[in-house]
Order: sequence, then structure tokens, then C-alpha cells
Amino acid sequence: MKSARMITWKAGAAAAGLALLLASCGGEDSTGSPPAASAPTPAPSPTPSPTPSAPATPVPPPATSELPPGPFGITGDTTFALLGWQNRSNGADAPPTFNLAEEKGSLAWSASLKTYRIDLADLASGRLVYTFGSSRNNLAFSIVRPDGSVALAYVSLIVRSANMGEIYWQTADLVQPFISARALFGIPVPAGTLPTSGTRNFVTDPVVKSEIEVDFAARKIGGTLTTFFQDAWSEGPVETATLTPADIQPDGTFVAEIAIAGSDRKGELRGRLFGASASELGLFFSASLRDGYGGRTEYQTVLRYDACTTC
Repeated sequence: MKSARMITWKAGAAAAGLALLLASCGGEDSTGSPPAASAPTPAPSPTPSPTPSAPATPVPPPATSELPPGPFGITGDTTFALLGWQNRSNGADAPPTFNLAEEKGSLAWSASLKTYRIDLADLASGRLVYTFGSSRNNLAFSIVRPDGSVALAYVSLIVRSANMGEIYWQTADLVQPFISARALFGIPVPAGTLPTSGTRNFVTDPVVKSEIEVDFAARKIGGTLTTFFQDAWSEGPVETATLTPADIQPDGTFVAEIAIAGSDRKGELRGRLFGASASELGLFFSASLRDGYGGRTEYQTVLRYDACTTC
């Protein structure tokens, strides 16, 4: 069983039309009688030039008055840590602009707003409300700006565990340049509380196994993880990435190089420990993986691990 999945967002709609051509034909009268006189055919009226269609205008997503519950059982103001990435399209002739998610966005729970406060540098800032109402979809959100207008953006939030969730944001349909992002969010390790002794292992299922070890005394992280390339059209084989041991910072973050067998270049792994006891690990993985067509493709994903309680 493969251990990680990438969620691919597709925006836009496809339309198809079917045209039916009707043709008819007629023959001459076979009686031999002379044809009856016919009225002169009037000259055709000039056909007016077609009026060019106005370009479609982007429409904000619907916004309701319904608000979500506070995640992770919180009730007071809480600023979440983000870990992931954002891509911005630059047209067919230029590569997209890549940024870390925390460089382009922030997310917090606001006790006064009774909902999330989101600030996206390239899209909009405001509060999150359910797009369709919680009874229809409790993952889809709209951004309502302070002036009451609704932003041309989609946001999706998924709570994954006691301390972590996943967030996606992107531009609404027809908006250019196209911006999309995927990140983990959650409660960071409180300042000054990172353990100073012992080790902790983060392990996935034994079939396709990842095993990452945190050494709190040495402030180091190392190990291996497994993942695979996946998009809407293909999947690549499972691959194992080996971490070059990296330093853990006081806030529980780290950046490590990763080596993948068969790849001619190193990848990068960014991580963060989450929760008051540093019991959850979030990772942003970026490396060249084998795709489903026999080549290699740059691939990004986010991964979440729980601490192993039996290791």
C-alpha cells in the first residue's frame, strides 16, 4: 500500500455541443406541364457583422453566514504554523513562481470573529465563512473581506488530527494569473518547550515504511521516508528518500537534504514538530521522482506523521 497521496485540484469547466445538419432536395414535375410563374425573389438583406462576445467575468464563490467550529478544541486567539508551498502561473512561456506557503499566507483562529482569519499576499485577506453551508460541505470556504465583499478565491480546510490540518487556496475560475497552494497548518510547539533529552520515532505502515528519528538531546533528525509521484493521469513507483542528518531549531523546524536512488540531484525536506508535546511531525517534500511514463519529474507534497508509541 502506498503511503502518501497528493490531492490535485482542477479548476474550470468543459462544454461540448452537437450540431445537426438537415438537408432536403426536390425533383422536377414529370407531367410535362409548363412551370407556373413565380414571384420575384427579394434581394437579401445585408447580414450585420457579429457583435464580439464580451469576455467572461470571474464571479466570486457564494458566501454564507455560517461559521466553522474552532479546530483542535481551541477557543481563544491562536496563530497557526504553515508548512507547504504556493505556485503562481506566469504564462505559457515562463515557469511558475514558487514560494513557501508561509511566505505568502498566514492563518489564525480569531475569538472575536469566531472563525479563521486568513491573509494571502497574492489573493485577499479576511475571515472564512462556509461557501455552501456546513450541512452541504464543511471543507469549502470563501474569504469575506473587512468591507463585506467576497474575494475571487477558493479555500479548503481539513482537520487531520489533534494538532494539525491541511489547507488549500487558489484563485477563482477565470482569474489570471492562476495561483494555487497546499500546506499543513497546526499548533506549533510552544516557545521554549521542545524536549531536551530522549528520542522520538515517527513511523508509517510496515508495508511501505518511513522511519524518521528525532534526537532531542543532539537536536538532530534523520532517517528515511517513502513516497511516490502521483498526478491526475499517472502514478510512479514507490521510492525511498534518505535524509542527511539535519539540525532541529528551537521552534521545532528543520531543513534537510534528501537523496533518492537513481536521481542525479538531491531533494529538500522541510519539517516542523507540532503540538504541545511535539508528538506530530509535518513535512514538505520536494524532489525529483519517477513518473508513470518512465521519466523523472519534480514533485512536491506534504506529509503528516504521528509519534510511534510502541517504538
